[in-house]
Amino acid sequence: MTKPKKEETKLAIISDMSLEISEQFDLTLDESVEIVKSFQSIALRMKSADDELKGFGKPTKIDKAISVEAKRIRNVFVKIRTSAGNVHKDIKAEILKKSNAIDKAKNNFFDQIRTKEIEMKGYEDIYEKEQARIAEEKKEGRIKMLEEVGFTDGKFMDFSALSDKDFSVFVDQKKEEIEIEAKRLADIEIARVEQEAKAEKERLELEDLRAKKIEADEKIAKLEADKIEQDKKLGEAKEPEKKAEPRTMGAEEKRHIDTEFPEKPIEPEKKETFLAFVKRIGITKDMLVKGDYKIVSFTGGKLIYKLTHTYDEKN
Repeated sequence: MTKPKKEETKLAIISDMSLEISEQFDLTLDESVEIVKSFQSIALRMKSADDELKGFGKPTKIDKAISVEAKRIRNVFVKIRTSAGNVHKDIKAEILKKSNAIDKAKNNFFDQIRTKEIEMKGYEDIYEKEQARIAEEKKEGRIKMLEEVGFTDGKFMDFSALSDKDFSVFVDQKKEEIEIEAKRLADIEIARVEQEAKAEKERLELEDLRAKKIEADEKIAKLEADKIEQDKKLGEAKEPEKKAEPRTMGAEEKRHIDTEFPEKPIEPEKKETFLAFVKRIGITKDMLVKGDYKIVSFTGGKLIYKLTHTYDEKN
C-alpha cells in the first residue's frame, strides 16, 4: 500500500530536520525526532506556504494585485511564525515544569544528604580536634624534654614527623652536644679563674716581699741609728769638754771625698725611709741644706755620709 504524498512529505521533513538537530546538539536521533514532531504541523504549513511562494514567482511588474497577493502570502508566514512561537513556548513550559520537578527531586535528595553529611562531619571534627589536642600535648611534652637537657629552640621546630624512637635519639644527640659545649665553656672559665688567682697570688707575694724588705730595712736602719746614738753617747762621756763643731772642708779633702765617695741619688721609694732614718741619727733638714753633711749612699738601710759637704734634699 502506497503512503499518501502528504504523509511522505511530513516524514521527509521530520527525518531531515531531526538528523540536523541530532548532529548539531549531540542528541540521539529519537530525541531529535521527538522535538521535531512537536513542530510537524508548522512544517506542513511551511511546505504549503513555500508552494504558494513558488507560484507567486518573481514578478517584474508590480501592480496593486501583486501587492495584495504579496501581503496575503506574508501574513501566511506571519501566522506560521506566530504559531511556531506558541509551540515553542508550550514545549518550553512543559520542559520547564519537568526541569522544576527534577530540581525539586534533586533538592529533596540534597537536603537529606546534607543532613547526613553534617552529622558525619561532626564525628570527623570531634576526632580531628582530639587528634589535634593529642598532637599539641605531645609537642609540648617534647619541647619540655628538650628544655630539660638545655635545648631551648624546640618551640620553633616541628617534630610531628618523628616517631617516639627517632625523637628519643634526637634528644640524646642534643643532650650530648650541650654537655660537650657546657664542658668547653666550663674549662674556659676554670682556666680564666685559675689565671686570675695565679696573678693575684703573685701580686700578693710581691707585696709581701716588698713589705718584708721595707720592714727589714727599717730594722737595720734602727739598729744603725741605735749604734750611732750609743757611740755618740760614749764619745760625749769620754770628752764632755770637747764637742765637735762642724767645719768647712778644704778643697783637697772635698776633692778626695768626691772621688772616693761619688754622690748617688736616693731611690724614690726609699725617700721617706731615708728621711726618717737621718732624723733618728740627728741630721736635720737645716743641716743638710747648710752643707754640714755629704750623703754618699743609702742602700739596704745603711747610710754612708761624710761631714761638711752639701747634700741637696731634692735629689
